Amino acid sequence: MKTANKINQAVNNIRYYASEIQKASKEQFEEDASVKDMNTQVGCIRFDSLGCIGIASNWIAIYCDNIEANLKMAVEQDKLLETEEEDAY
Repeated sequence: MKTANKINQAVNNIRYYASEIQKASKEQFEEDASVKDMNTQVGCIRFDSLGCIGIASNWIAIYCDNIEANLKMAVEQDKLLETEEEDAY
C-alpha cells in the first residue's frame, strides 16, 4: 500500500500531540489546584473543562488504535488486491 507509511506517520504525530495536550491540561489542573482562594464556581467549571480535555485526549488515542488496526488490515490486502487474469482459452 503506497500511502501506508504516510498514514502511519500522521497517526504517530496525532498521538504525540494528543499526549502533549493531556500533559498540558494535567499541568494546568495541578497548578489551579494549588490556588488558595479560588472562586469555587469558576474553579469547578475550570476543573471540569480540564478533565474533559484529558478525556478527549484519551479518545484520540483510541481512535488512533482504530486507524492503525484498519491500516494493518488494508496493507494485508496488498497481495490479494489484484487478481491474476486466467487464460480464457
